[in-house]
Amino acid sequence: MAIAGLDVYLALAGRVRRQFPYADSVWLSSEMQSVIDSTKHYTRWLFHATDFPRQALGESMDAYDARWRASGHRKCLRESSYICGC
Repeated sequence: MAIAGLDVYLALAGRVRRQFPYADSVWLSSEMQSVIDSTKHYTRWLFHATDFPRQALGESMDAYDARWRASGHRKCLRESSYICGC
């Protein structure tokens, strides 16, 4: 299975937007902070994402997992969301 970049997904979202011009929001699900940070380059979209600690570029999975556990967050994240661009 290949993992596509945000640009590929937003190209597909652009096709959806041509059919539904009022579609302007994207629910973003990523554990990588770099993906969240890259949303600032897509100013035509409103991004929604769950607010939780994300893995930094170059951070080992062990370090990320330890930071996650220390943060007190639980794996159930349905109640917490935020808007990270517009």
